[in-house]
Amino acid sequence: MEHGLYDGRVTDPTGKIDRKISEARNILEQLMDDVCEKFGVVLPQDYPKGRIGQTLPPAPEGKVYFLDWYKRIEKDCNQ
Repeated sequence: MEHGLYDGRVTDPTGKIDRKISEARNILEQLMDDVCEKFGVVLPQDYPKGRIGQTLPPAPEGKVYFLDWYKRIEKDCNQ
């Protein structure tokens, strides 16, 4: 919806759609903060800096990288 709004395929004269997109983004950010706190997840933007293709060092004590956590949750849900 956001893409359509910004490239002109969707019109929003009252700004209602834009507000809803902003609200949804805020909710998603809060959910991600909660997941990170509860499960010790490190988001990709917080990964150690390195070169593309370089192996990440182990996650900090008590933490897990997002992609590893996601794969584990996906596997658990598909069993």
